[in-house]
Amino acid sequence: MATEISNRTSPKRDWRAISFFTLLLLLHLATPDYIGDNAMARFDTTKAVVIEQRFTIDSFVKNTIDWSHFNNHYYSNKAPGVSLLLVPFYTVAYGIERMIGIDPLEKEVDKMNLRLTDSFVTAIPSVVLSVLLFLFLKRRTPDLRKAYVITLAYSIGTIAFLYASMLWGHQTAAALLFGSFFVLSETKLNMLSGFLFGLSVLTEYTSALAGLPFIYYIFNRKGTGARGDNWKTLWQFTLGGLPILFFFAYYNSVCFGSPFALANRFQNPDISGGQSEKLLGVMQMPSLMALFWITFGPIQGLYFICPVLLFAWVGFVSWWKCAKARAELVVALSVVLLFFLFNISFDGWFGGWCAGPRYLVPMLPFLVLPLLFARTAYVFSVLLAVSIVNILAIAAVDIQPKPVMNLLADRIYLDLLHKPELWPRFTLLLTAALGMTALAVTSPAVTGKPDGATEPVSA
Repeated sequence: MATEISNRTSPKRDWRAISFFTLLLLLHLATPDYIGDNAMARFDTTKAVVIEQRFTIDSFVKNTIDWSHFNNHYYSNKAPGVSLLLVPFYTVAYGIERMIGIDPLEKEVDKMNLRLTDSFVTAIPSVVLSVLLFLFLKRRTPDLRKAYVITLAYSIGTIAFLYASMLWGHQTAAALLFGSFFVLSETKLNMLSGFLFGLSVLTEYTSALAGLPFIYYIFNRKGTGARGDNWKTLWQFTLGGLPILFFFAYYNSVCFGSPFALANRFQNPDISGGQSEKLLGVMQMPSLMALFWITFGPIQGLYFICPVLLFAWVGFVSWWKCAKARAELVVALSVVLLFFLFNISFDGWFGGWCAGPRYLVPMLPFLVLPLLFARTAYVFSVLLAVSIVNILAIAAVDIQPKPVMNLLADRIYLDLLHKPELWPRFTLLLTAALGMTALAVTSPAVTGKPDGATEPVSA
């Protein structure tokens, strides 16, 4: 007889979920981050706000080449969201250190502060994102094991794991963007959804690509009421994001003289490469070469590193055929395609020294949703195992590797094979990952109704 999943989770399952996500948090905290120009450009803005009560990073610009210059002042050339989210945490750390006689700007203390505060705006939000993804899936499938396995695949089987340990903004934006969609789809807190969406855009400009798909969802999701109710939802969503929009306009006006001026317009000419002649300074015609290199290319291709994500496209086809939750399908597919289109049209599509196409990170939660509809069998399990090992190997060797012709063969596994000092770290990461995997695959494959849904939506 089929067992129905009730809305009230059993204590036994609570402990499984707590153990699963605690191991994930420990994995994030155990992964060494890379403190380079990108992270320092963001952290310098935080320090300028806390210590000097201004946005200019004149006092700290020697830390990074990722700067913009306007009106005789230097600023970070990054979106300001992460820097501002760091402010309350750095304020506390800075105050305590000053009180006990430690210089917060001493080099090693400064790095420690970056790592400490980064955990609050990147690692912890990444775990929260995985929790929301699990809950989202759990409400749409009677198969609890499948919900766990998809969450496992996203959390440690994609490049999202790597960026959950770096102050680069991509994973923070992903958490805020998917959080916005979760709140919009699962609650009536439309203003909160809009606020989270605005924060995501403030953290990573490309999050704005999800705006039109989200509006489509508001008017077409299952269970929407009268036309007036949909417009009310849209108004509340917009109202929630307005404070962020106003702050963004204020920030740009103060820093760059206009509410519509972005930092990249004034960035370091050594890294800009004549961007001023292109759309928004950085956009060009889509490149098929770029599409190959960010998907299957051996330097940083998404499917080269994370082959399990190939099953997402199998899932999209099955999702379309089953004609269930069509509005959610349109959102997921639109967000994924828009991010791919942006990435291959961006003149810096390669992303510099990084593992995988980092500009796709904010859309990855949407890319794993169709796995709910894919027929997962032996091939899926093998590709998931390969993806997890690849990601953990990169995390153990170098989370920000220099580009080589074949990232895995020429750098990651070569170093892992010939440098025994890396083995303890890789073993630690692998052990925690095996623990998460065991919790996922031993969870019950229940065949009743999913939580919070009237009927299963997965195949």
